[in-house]
Formats: sequence, C-alpha cells, structure tokens
Amino acid sequence: MRGNKRVGLIGNCLLYAFKTHGVHKTKADIAILLNTTEKVIREGKSIFLAIYDQQIMNKNMFKTTGCEDFIHTFALKLKLKPNIERFVVNFYKLVKEQTNITQKKQPQSIATGCIYIVVQVLGLDISIENVVRECKISKVTIKAVCKKLESKSPCILSLVYFNLFCLELYIDNKITIRKTCEIVKLLHKILVHEKALKTKMINNDIQYHHISAMAMYFVMNYNKIEFNKERFYECTHTKMKDLIRISKIIVYYRDSLYDEMLKGPIKIINQASERIGY
Repeated sequence: MRGNKRVGLIGNCLLYAFKTHGVHKTKADIAILLNTTEKVIREGKSIFLAIYDQQIMNKNMFKTTGCEDFIHTFALKLKLKPNIERFVVNFYKLVKEQTNITQKKQPQSIATGCIYIVVQVLGLDISIENVVRECKISKVTIKAVCKKLESKSPCILSLVYFNLFCLELYIDNKITIRKTCEIVKLLHKILVHEKALKTKMINNDIQYHHISAMAMYFVMNYNKIEFNKERFYECTHTKMKDLIRISKIIVYYRDSLYDEMLKGPIKIINQASERIGY
C-alpha cells in the first residue's frame, strides 16, 4: 500500500489511538500532523476499518466524539482554566436543552461557537483569530454558529452572565439562584413583548448582562438582602443608568414580577394586552 492510501491509514491509526486515550482530535489536526489533507484522512477510514477486526478493538475507539469532548480538547489548546472550561460545558448543556441547533451542526463547530461566546461574555483576551488558529475551525463557521446561538437562545446568554455573577459575588443560595433564573426568563418575555407591541422600543444599549443584573438587583432588594452596591456594579459590568433604563420599561409589569417571586411563573401576555386596551 502506497501513497495517499497509506497516509490515510496511518492517519486513522493516529486518530483512533488518540480517541482510545480520551484525546479527541479532528481530521484537520491529523492532516496537519501528516502534512496531508482532510480528504485523505477521511478516505483512509474505510481502509482502516476493513483491515482491523472491530471485535478486538477498544470500544472507546468507536464512541462518537461529542461537543463536550471537543470543548475539552479546544480548552487545552486555548489554555483555558478548568473553571472556564466547566463554564463553557454548562453553557453548551443549556443550549442543548433549549434549542435544536446541536442536531444541525458539527460538534466541533458547536464547541468552538460556545467557547467563543463565553470568551466574549467573560471578556477574556482571546481573539477570534486565536480560536481559528488553535481549533482549526474557519472564522465564517464560528460566526455563523454564534449568530445561530444568539438568535435562538438570547435568554440562555443572560443566564450565562447570571452564573458568572453568582461566582463573582459568592452567591450560592439555591433558592435565590432559582428565583433569579425565573426572573431573568420573565424579564426576557417582558422585553420581547415590549418590543413586539411597540409600546416602548427597547434601546440597543440594553445587553444580556444588564438583564441578568436587573434580575439579581430585583431579587436581592425584594428579599431585603444586604449587598455592596459598588461591588455589584463592578462585578456585573453595569451602571445605575442601565438598571434605570430597564426599570422604566418593566414598571408596568411589577405585579407580574411580584407574583413570580411569590408563587411562580404567570402569563404576562394577559397583562400586556390589558395595558394597551385589548
């Protein structure tokens, strides 16, 4: 066996050897190692499987490589700290629960998109060029995945910010966290309805982390929890004027917010309809 067939076979030997030991490489990684193309590696798979008896091979070799596997591999390449990697994995799990995008995109593409969004959320000094270079995923693909994730799961992004703020402010009370998550979701519904009903157009300056900060501020004030406001604004990257801007929009729904704190989710569309006279 000579030429590209031989190279493809060697490439797949490497690929499955890495997988056996829990190291997940892409075909692009292997192609770079062997100074060849992804096509050669891809075509070598059938030769590899035809030669080796699958019955005697390690079962991990045929385990499907998922997003979490690629997140771990890419996190190592980008030198992300373990807590940041866990943050990305949690974000991916939220995305998987709330959307079907994970079924339509390659796992390595989803993994890269999740990493880049979290990098932006946390303000890490990692550019998209760094991600492209280390993960071997094109800039076009990364931006397309990020756009899909942001359009399909805006509430999830606010929840990601909220999780970060909890870490920064040392908030670990489960009831407070659960209630704040519900308020985040309700604020998103309110803001969406406000924009859709055109009763008060949302200013473009309102960002996902502003919504999370507003939810935390509301819950802590409602429950009369003492907190250092200066540190709160610093950790949430928010100013008082940002919260005032959101407050002016949600003031009409204060009863809904209080009901959420007391008994759980309610349908705000009824209150929205009553407000505009339907």
